[in-house]
Amino acid sequence: MPSRKEFLTTGEAATILHLSPSTVIRRFEKGDLTGRRHPVTRKRLIARDSILKFMEAHKMAAERLFAFKRRLLAAGADDSDVKILESLVSGDVELEVRSVRKGSEACGIAFQWRPDLIVVDTKLADMDGRDAVRCLRNLPPLKQTKIVLSSGPTVRVTKQELRELGINQHWRRPWQPKNLAGKLHDLLGIQPAAEAKPVPFQHRRRWPRITADWPANLKIALKGQPRISGDGVATVRNISRGGAFLSDIRLDPGGLPTVPFTIEMKINKGEAAGLSAKCKPVRIQTNGGVGMGIEFIRLPSRQAERLSWALGA
Repeated sequence: MPSRKEFLTTGEAATILHLSPSTVIRRFEKGDLTGRRHPVTRKRLIARDSILKFMEAHKMAAERLFAFKRRLLAAGADDSDVKILESLVSGDVELEVRSVRKGSEACGIAFQWRPDLIVVDTKLADMDGRDAVRCLRNLPPLKQTKIVLSSGPTVRVTKQELRELGINQHWRRPWQPKNLAGKLHDLLGIQPAAEAKPVPFQHRRRWPRITADWPANLKIALKGQPRISGDGVATVRNISRGGAFLSDIRLDPGGLPTVPFTIEMKINKGEAAGLSAKCKPVRIQTNGGVGMGIEFIRLPSRQAERLSWALGA
């Protein structure tokens, strides 16, 4: 997860930049990334400002800033299990799932794709799932990847086997989605949506902003009422960690409510596709079209943290 520290390890920098640690080290030695050496261990530490400049120079900022998607590889899982995994994180982050039937396929795809989590069934088309896990753990890039072993109710798996294989969790079939949700969130590093902390308006105005041109869907709810009272679309013109400005607002039915209301905004295209937040209006413009400044009331915490980090806030 991105850090707000002034200096990051090569591993942390590699995660943010989607590069290998060895590539980060080479970039450091060439001077493309700058920083310092740890005074005791002499390990390389990459300056946060240097990472931001590198992202801007390589046009990575918008792509990495909104890279909320997690990757999950399911080996031996059937279609119904894949749907269960997808549903358990729906609304928290984007989840990309790939499924394979063979252990050999799992090793090849995992090496190239670098998933955040691998779920391996003990019964695969070409080998025992435990042998597939051994193969995965022997691949240097996957030694620290989180792996779940899934088994049928009659398959015996000992605690010693789980320790020796480096299994993070063991799930028995049939899966109970209610019991797996928290475990899956922990494995993927997903935190529940958090209430945004109120910040005085004069400070919000000084937050860095990103200029944008992203279409978004809106859902309007009257304050204090749970049901949606109207739908609409808008264009996100800029965004900061505290809010955004919307232009070209079109609502159906009618226009903006005349009583207090909240907005559920979801950006549906562009680099920030998938970002969603609950908002409240802070100012409305009607000069040549309807525009609105909005403040985030609720934003999934991982999105908020990455947004803050990338903006240098």
